[in-house]
Amino acid sequence: MVISSLPIYEQFKLKYPSKVTKNRYGKCLVAKEDLGRGDVVQRYEGFILDCYADVPLNEICYALAIGTDHYMIVQSDARYINHACTPNCDIDQDYYVVTLEPLKKGEELTVCYNEIEPEHKGMTYFWDPRWSFTCHCGSANCIGKIDKYTVYKRPMNVTEW
Repeated sequence: MVISSLPIYEQFKLKYPSKVTKNRYGKCLVAKEDLGRGDVVQRYEGFILDCYADVPLNEICYALAIGTDHYMIVQSDARYINHACTPNCDIDQDYYVVTLEPLKKGEELTVCYNEIEPEHKGMTYFWDPRWSFTCHCGSANCIGKIDKYTVYKRPMNVTEW
């Protein structure tokens, strides 16, 4: 299954106010222009797999968990959005990446990789140890080691602002 309302040959042609570039850790996504709060900057699009074992090894770091038992192999530029413990973007229910605050042109776009929604607290979510890493986001709220899911501590999407 593919997440997109457009035909496969059209889905990656949309113009978003973001671009892939490099930072000191590798590739990242940055704002192409000044952005306001609630601006759509990208969309997670790709193939949905029913079983984590089917995720190709070279795609593990780009696999997006969809609920507790499906995974998206992200094919859009959203695959280059990096983690921050205090992110400046969030992912809405339609997999659009939306800014949480005004951003300047050239600013890196970030999401929190390990957050789950409060209503899912207590559910069991699979965490692959290969996803774990030491965070270098520099946030005052940086938790240091990203090695498990945590519950949201902020508004989850634009409708809650």
